[in-house]
Amino acid sequence: MNNFENMGLSPEILDALDDLGFQRPYPIQEQVIPLLWSGSDIIGQAHTGTGKTAAFGLPILEIVNENNPNVQALIVVPTRELAVQVAEDINSYGKKTNKHALALYGGVSKYVQLEAMKNNPLIIVGTPGRLLDHLDGGSLVLDDVLCVVLDEADRLLEMGFIEDVELILKSIKGKHQTALFSATIPKSVLKLARRYMNNPREVLIESDDLNVKEIEQYYVTTDSRTKSKSLMKLLHREKIDRAILFCRTKRDTFQINEMLRSRGFSSVVINGNLTQNQRDWAMNKFVNGRRRILVATDLAGRGLDIDGITHIINLDVPQDPYNYFHRIGRTGRAGKKGIAITLVSPEQRSNFKKIQEIGGNTIEKAPELVNTRIAR
Repeated sequence: MNNFENMGLSPEILDALDDLGFQRPYPIQEQVIPLLWSGSDIIGQAHTGTGKTAAFGLPILEIVNENNPNVQALIVVPTRELAVQVAEDINSYGKKTNKHALALYGGVSKYVQLEAMKNNPLIIVGTPGRLLDHLDGGSLVLDDVLCVVLDEADRLLEMGFIEDVELILKSIKGKHQTALFSATIPKSVLKLARRYMNNPREVLIESDDLNVKEIEQYYVTTDSRTKSKSLMKLLHREKIDRAILFCRTKRDTFQINEMLRSRGFSSVVINGNLTQNQRDWAMNKFVNGRRRILVATDLAGRGLDIDGITHIINLDVPQDPYNYFHRIGRTGRAGKKGIAITLVSPEQRSNFKKIQEIGGNTIEKAPELVNTRIAR
């Protein structure tokens, strides 16, 4: 099975995929789509950039029945940004059908979402807290749900959503299938799966299948005193169309953004301290090209799919090695080349070594930044 036509997708969805430039399915899509369509429960281990959203989004669009106006699919995600992105992706796949998804998340008016629900979305994508708000208020009814997806389950549990997720799962009474996707499969995730899934099929996408083949990866040795200077040299020497610059803390994002703006760079910041309106404003500026650099915490590392990201710059080495792959997965998409550069200080070398081992030692040391352009 090496193309979407062989998967039996409807002509409307195939036309939409063609418009979006989808050429052939990723490995996770080849494995998951037939399983979901057959009614199986699934545990999928896959990282960002593997095509996970389409893997569950496409069969969901085929499963839900447009003649039934009630919610028939529920996708639970850990963050507001991911909720918006997943809903937008599913709506882009189903744009030539009468089926659509709605994102429900906190930080915005619940009443605006109540109005949107009057349009009878068949698919709901939401964060646990806001989903429970709507369930408790009676505005969200899950009696007709056929498919439930827990996306980034490890992150849901890490962020303390386990009780909320269990309350949501317990509220679904009818017969349905459940799919769980996670970058890692710790014992807590397996425990959740055993409790709410029926003989789940396992799909494992190895690190070799991570969508990083189109990404040229480099690192620059530096230290805490010279890191800002190294960053400025890097930005002056790289031809950047659009970049995401990842920082370790919210405070760092504000400081780096202020430094960039003071030196004439077109940048904007996004982190968890901003209100939803501020985050929406920042993302709109970046997506529309009015800002070339997005300075972000790992909040932006999951789920966001923005066209034209040429560079990912890591100001720090992530504590969790897999967050590195979540970050750089924002570039090198849809067959386009991307560049990822990480600034490594002495105290971060051990973490960086783990990343190199996971990635198969594919990260090259960049030439010194003195009078030298970073190699392609």
